Amino acid sequence: MAAAAVALAGCAGVPAEPGDAPADATAAGAPPADTPAQNGARKPATAYTDQQTIRPSPSDTTPTRTVTLPAQGRVSLSEYRAQMREQLMRSENASADVADCAAHASWVVPRSATYDALRIPTGALGADQARVEPWQGRFSSHKQAVPVSSVVTFSAAAHRRAGESRWDPVQVRCGYDEGMMLAYELLDDDGSVIVEPAARSAVRPAASPASQKTKARGKGTRSGAKATSSKAKGKSTTSSASAKSGARTKTKTKAKSSR
Repeated sequence: MAAAAVALAGCAGVPAEPGDAPADATAAGAPPADTPAQNGARKPATAYTDQQTIRPSPSDTTPTRTVTLPAQGRVSLSEYRAQMREQLMRSENASADVADCAAHASWVVPRSATYDALRIPTGALGADQARVEPWQGRFSSHKQAVPVSSVVTFSAAAHRRAGESRWDPVQVRCGYDEGMMLAYELLDDDGSVIVEPAARSAVRPAASPASQKTKARGKGTRSGAKATSSKAKGKSTTSSASAKSGARTKTKTKAKSSR
């Protein structure tokens, strides 16, 4: 499954640094959310969504900044993931695989059928909270049953769709082999796999040169077959006409001889 360029306040551009203040808070004149030393507050968690800013429930006092994903078609998952991975390695001090796993989840979860935002708490991607475990065997007993050599796990929260203003605690897991992500899954608070339809592709994949050549060859073969068939029909018609002409000549010659 796996099966993947962000800006604040709905802009589709390069991801803003997770330490930046939310655009709506800045416009309202609020102090920047990334200056805990100045206001005594914790650095906010970062929520990734393709919706407008999603705020925590009234009972949740954790400060949150929202990064809005680019519209589908503006950037591919692979482009977004590469840029977000580099950004998370800098801003969250995450290892390459942890940052890559978080970048993938931050794109896939907000575009799923159940959730419209993924919130990653501050520090959740650090070495003291995120886990990178050596692994032997298959990643999961479910659909992602592929052999991997390491598994990344970190805690996050996912916001439910359909007007349910609720953040569910989730676990994000990614399986890697030699630095390549081969498997991904989302777990609920009990550790059960959350089954979701695959996220829609951000852009329509272009046809490969090989497939284009195959199509061209197929067309050429069909055209050649038609031309050959036409030639064969032409030859057959000519031969038939010659045979008829010869038969008529012989008949006339015999008639003259009998006279």
